[in-house]
Amino acid sequence: YTVSGYGSPALLELRDADRITIDGRVNATGGQVGLTIQNENPAGAVIWMNRNTSPMSNGARNNTVKYCRIIGGSADANSYAIAIGDRSGLASEAAGNNNITIEHNKIYRAYYGIKATGAAGEDKIESLIIRDNDFGNNATEGDGFYFAVHTQNVKNNVIENNVFKINSPNNTLYAIYNYYGNNSIIRNNSILESIGGTNATFATIYDYYSNGSEIYDNEIESNRSSVFYGFYIYYSNGVNVYNNKIIGNTSSSTMYLCYALYGSSNSFINNRIIDNIIKYMAYAKIVRNLVQEKAPQSTEVIVTAIKVPKFGQTIMFGLR
Repeated sequence: YTVSGYGSPALLELRDADRITIDGRVNATGGQVGLTIQNENPAGAVIWMNRNTSPMSNGARNNTVKYCRIIGGSADANSYAIAIGDRSGLASEAAGNNNITIEHNKIYRAYYGIKATGAAGEDKIESLIIRDNDFGNNATEGDGFYFAVHTQNVKNNVIENNVFKINSPNNTLYAIYNYYGNNSIIRNNSILESIGGTNATFATIYDYYSNGSEIYDNEIESNRSSVFYGFYIYYSNGVNVYNNKIIGNTSSSTMYLCYALYGSSNSFINNRIIDNIIKYMAYAKIVRNLVQEKAPQSTEVIVTAIKVPKFGQTIMFGLR
């Protein structure tokens, strides 16, 4: 079954609609995707859940989209598979679109696979669940994204058990972009065999100004890009990254496997990181580092050895 057309700004709109379920299974039973929903507009959304601009509106709540094949009009800017936000525009922010579940769908060919935009401050979207979806149509060329999942001002969201296989023509690609998403759980996702475009930067899991995230049991394997980031933790505090696998990814330029910048109290524990870079760049060398929990505060002994041109071999010893 197929629902298609030229929808502007969206093909299906849920405006302040509550407790709506779009179930693509035949007779709502089994585990097969039986419904395709496609917007032929290259600058629109397939499904748009929004809060109306009227003062009495409270958002689209307790809605579910499952077992559908959701295809955007293009992989260019302004194309969305699923947009969640304000009625004033597909990318506009709004509070109140709470308790939305998106599960067991196949989503591809859009600039944004899923874009959820809550309001800044305390009025964030709450309890968004994105799970068991396939993004990217098995890395078919042209069916990729710039952002597969983009959440902004969303708290207590869960992104789990999704599969990302993306072939993107864009110069930047994010599988999961979590922006101002406090207390997020990002777990058991597989980001596999994805290909960035020429001179592309591929950030697989990007946690940006998102405090208290738990990122674990994810698999990042056999992806390829010019600049590659495994976990990019940026201006976030109290983020725990553990029990993940980063295996066999390749870069033609620069690779950051666990990258934390401008945050505090973040941890990387028990992650398996092997065989990256060297498969694609035969001249590269892998330097393995051990990162473990910081020792309790006490007196520290510092020993450093260096060769100084004027004095030769030099040893520094100190206490702190």
